[in-house]
Amino acid sequence: MYRRIYQPIMLSIPLILGSWFNFPAFAQIIESEQATLNAGKPLLTGQDGIYVGKILINASVDKAWEVLTDYSHFPKFLPTITSLKIIESKANQKVYEQVNTVQVLFFSQSSKVTIAATETIPSLITFQLRSADSLKSLQGSWQIEPISANQVLVTNQVNVEPSASTPRDIFFGIYSENLTKTLAALKQETERRSQDK
Repeated sequence: MYRRIYQPIMLSIPLILGSWFNFPAFAQIIESEQATLNAGKPLLTGQDGIYVGKILINASVDKAWEVLTDYSHFPKFLPTITSLKIIESKANQKVYEQVNTVQVLFFSQSSKVTIAATETIPSLITFQLRSADSLKSLQGSWQIEPISANQVLVTNQVNVEPSASTPRDIFFGIYSENLTKTLAALKQETERRSQDK
């Protein structure tokens, strides 16, 4: 008797949930994101200062870690960083001062930030703002996840807030564009170092 009553209900649950959550559309989004990553392109989601960026890199976890923690060489391969100086290095804690230069219309604009980073070898770096010219707050993380022996997924999560004097729409537009460029540059540098080994 219970079986006759509950079986039709249990069979209808997937149909109800499917209509509520629109599973086919959800699946397409996931497939679209996967296709972007498999094509070697950066994937950026979020808005208004809360972003998640991802990139698939053909390299080992150790090589990705080497590049993400090579702070003093960031100006050589990251597009917006023009200079960087390590102020403090103690165990897994690093504090560094960097100058970022971005293009705003026909002008270049530079800003100085001091960032504190905490490293958890070999897969996680968390960071937060110490001081800045044009930021109110900044915090986030870099995470390395192995996909195979020679491929990793690098994820950047960030929450950033400009200073009160900075136009928010312009800031967020430039920041998200440069974050995408940074992910692509990390892939390029990591894969280059992997080929040079």
